[in-house]
Amino acid sequence: MERTLELNPYRRHARDCTIGQKKGVAYIGCHCPIFAYGKLNGKRIRKALKTRDWSIALRRVEDLRIALTQP
Repeated sequence: MERTLELNPYRRHARDCTIGQKKGVAYIGCHCPIFAYGKLNGKRIRKALKTRDWSIALRRVEDLRIALTQP
């Protein structure tokens, strides 16, 4: 059985991030923490990526995809 996984990075904006609060999770131009959310075989996943750097977050999302989809 093949595992299906869709993970997406997003910023969880801090209360003092006024621009991000207005623009929503799609806004990536601030320094708020980055999380990943998605589903693995229908089960919801939300995980802190423990970074505020978007390029590092993208690498961690890919690492998570690999780790979570291996049998």
